[in-house]
Amino acid sequence: MATLPDSTLFKMPPRLWPLKDPTSNSPSTTINFGRILHVRRDAYTLAIRTLESLVKTYSLPIEFSKINMKNPIPVNGFFGAHLRTVIDAVEGWPVGDPMSRYGRYDVQSQLYLDQVLNSTLSVIYVASGNATEVAKFAANARARPGGQDLVVTTKYKLLSGPDLMVFNSLAWDQQALVDFLVLMVASQFAGVAHSSFAWNVALKRHRWSKMNGSDHLKGPLMLSDEYSQIYGKIGGYPEYAANIWP
Repeated sequence: MATLPDSTLFKMPPRLWPLKDPTSNSPSTTINFGRILHVRRDAYTLAIRTLESLVKTYSLPIEFSKINMKNPIPVNGFFGAHLRTVIDAVEGWPVGDPMSRYGRYDVQSQLYLDQVLNSTLSVIYVASGNATEVAKFAANARARPGGQDLVVTTKYKLLSGPDLMVFNSLAWDQQALVDFLVLMVASQFAGVAHSSFAWNVALKRHRWSKMNGSDHLKGPLMLSDEYSQIYGKIGGYPEYAANIWP
């Protein structure tokens, strides 16, 4: 047996592609490998503070004592949306790519608002790096027929005091971990095809779905189960579904 250097954290299997290939990795590896790397503690703390503020501010019927690994997603809590319209997403599409429409604000906002208005949820938690379009999304939500009672919020609105100071000290990608953790417990979640962030959220949540096999990838959307919707062309971005560890 070869001796591994002291700096080795873990030894990877000899075959890595596709990562979820059952001939290369056991089912238990597929389920648990993504949990090897843990989210930093300060991001967890800020996510908890954000959720506590969300529940208190909007009087949501979420009991934290009942959120656990067996039942992590409350039924009548809040709607989670990943608004992926920052500049790199808008300008990063190849010319003529039919999926490019999903990078536009007008398309994302209409799809998300259609989804939330077809639910019983009225509080929308938005993860976005574009504050201007979050404000536009809130205005568009209230202007929609039946949307007068919709409220839109973000981590920036829900954190305050020392928690906000800690949050502001983090890099932008560390701050995104707060959104990632909060969206894990959204009653419904919506994202778009080109976002690996949205795919990570949806696939991790899919662990608790009652759907069989790959049914969640067969329509009516790119990914669709009882907890999450990823908008895009069915069968597009197969590398995400095949190789993102939940």
